[in-house]
Amino acid sequence: MTIDHVTWVMFYVAIYATVYFFAIDKVYRVLQMAVVFAIPIIMTYNGQRGKNQRWNSVMKWLFYIYYPLHLFVIGWIQYVR
Repeated sequence: MTIDHVTWVMFYVAIYATVYFFAIDKVYRVLQMAVVFAIPIIMTYNGQRGKNQRWNSVMKWLFYIYYPLHLFVIGWIQYVR
């Protein structure tokens, strides 16, 4: 991601957060602005996987299982309420 891309992403997030601040919810605006803090972390990615292949495999399957499972739990909580 180049600096120009980062600038546009930050601009877009700022506009998005401003719209939410005035139209929907002030708390959600703060959460959206937190996206800006993730940009430097994303920029450090060099396109390579980690050195430990076993750890890479464990993390991959952890997220493959976690993501649909947490959506199921959220849906179940909504259904029970």
